[in-house]
Amino acid sequence: MLLLGNQDGRQLGRLLDYPTANMRPGTELLPPQGVYAVRARVNGTGYGGVANLGIRPTVEGEAGELLLETHLFGQPGDIYGAQMEVTPVRFLRPEAKFPSLDALKSQLALDARQAAEVLERAE
Repeated sequence: MLLLGNQDGRQLGRLLDYPTANMRPGTELLPPQGVYAVRARVNGTGYGGVANLGIRPTVEGEAGELLLETHLFGQPGDIYGAQMEVTPVRFLRPEAKFPSLDALKSQLALDARQAAEVLERAE
């Protein structure tokens, strides 16, 4: 389980139609870097989602900061600054660098669809 604070990011996810909550991992024991189907709680409400734990090499290169970026399914509203608890359900794939933002956006759609299927089967 990861219990993390939510912080403002560059809001690139919004431009790609996948807004994310960005969190710097603390001292928790972290799973391997990559993409996960996740369950999250924000302000007492549960959500399914897809998250990337990594350095975001497509956007930041190899010098990127380790972040957990979580896209929540549904309509969580404005959650900037809210405390968010994220629990990985299943590892989907390793983090990867894509040749373009369009390629990244296409992969995000596949990741979100796969995460939703995993979460539906897990219920």
